[in-house]
Amino acid sequence: MEAAIENLAGMEHPRKVVILGDMYELEGETEAEHRKLGSILREKGIGHAYLCGPLIASACETFPAGKFFATRDALAEELKKNPITNSLILVKARGHGDGKNC
Repeated sequence: MEAAIENLAGMEHPRKVVILGDMYELEGETEAEHRKLGSILREKGIGHAYLCGPLIASACETFPAGKFFATRDALAEELKKNPITNSLILVKARGHGDGKNC
């Protein structure tokens, strides 16, 4: 994930956005790695982030500019009301098939 964010940060575009869901694959390091992710977003100057899921909430502690959504449905509603335009977007998510988790 860090490499993908670094790649996005290195691209020339005035508006960069990330849409990120929980990283379930981290197992025992989940909370610390999600916090680290928030720090990386801040350090790389990513201006807009949509963070979705119960695990990624801790990224908001280190990246308060992120918009947090508890469910995929809540994120979808936000994007319907406020579509992302004129932006370079990085999306990383993994659904669980229930329509709720990100």
